[in-house]
Amino acid sequence: MSMRRDNAEVLTSMISGGVINYLLTLAIFGVSANFALWTTLLFFAVSYCRSLVIRRLFRKGEERK
Repeated sequence: MSMRRDNAEVLTSMISGGVINYLLTLAIFGVSANFALWTTLLFFAVSYCRSLVIRRLFRKGEERK
């Protein structure tokens, strides 16, 4: 699978998770919309990088077999 498809898959998952995270942060913690947005964006970026790196490591492991 190509890097482009990996990015698309990870990004689709991350966007849906980001929307859910934003709404839950507002509802559960009662913080401002601005705080919820920036917190969500921070964790979005970190999680995106983590997911992509893990996917690529698994892909390399499959190629060795």
